[in-house]
Amino acid sequence: MKVIVCVRSALAPGERAALALAAGLGGDVKVLALAAGDAGCDAALRACLAAGAGYVARLEGDALASADFHTLGRALAAAVRHLGGDLVLTGERSIDEGLGAITGSLAHHLDARQVARIEALAADAETQPASESDRTAGAAAVTVIVRGGGLKRRLRVPLPAVLSVSDRVMSPSLPTPSSVPSVSPVEREIRVLSLTDVGLDPGLIRRRDVLLGTLELAPRPATVTGSADAFARALRPPSTY
Repeated sequence: MKVIVCVRSALAPGERAALALAAGLGGDVKVLALAAGDAGCDAALRACLAAGAGYVARLEGDALASADFHTLGRALAAAVRHLGGDLVLTGERSIDEGLGAITGSLAHHLDARQVARIEALAADAETQPASESDRTAGAAAVTVIVRGGGLKRRLRVPLPAVLSVSDRVMSPSLPTPSSVPSVSPVEREIRVLSLTDVGLDPGLIRRRDVLLGTLELAPRPATVTGSADAFARALRPPSTY
């Protein structure tokens, strides 16, 4: 199984935890760290190497730094396919983007299952596939733990899948990007991929700054009251009895 951990130029807590969970899977698991952007991402990738990633790659493109989450998810999905990833891990949210929306876009463009904010991860390749389509493909799976509604739930997720890791997860201390030497061993150097390498037209990867459609203000009817009592009554929900 090949696990790809997507990181940004500054390693967020969830991204550090994702790398630790991937490294803890053990067995015949290959861990790759992937970033999209310019050479400013290289320090974070070297920190991933120092923390246990087997190798690292960076998708390079002039427009990636300013791309919206939908476009960035599309670009990362193309890189994941090119690299042959089975499982993709991301942080709950990155430090720079902060919305956690890239994970959803990535899963959409990969046509993969998505589970958000997992707190634990284990390989589950020996269990039976959950559906007939998984059984036909001989799909492996992972087991995750997520929190919701005050409960913790254990879920079996067939691969391929995209999982975001909760900021709650306590991970071992990883080297900070600034503390890692700028020169890494030749056999573990950063592999740089172009948009063309992963099958994308560079002209299509750009920030969307054109609005499609027409903006319309939502109707906001107003109720005028003549006293404080009438105002209080207007705020009460209508009775269902």
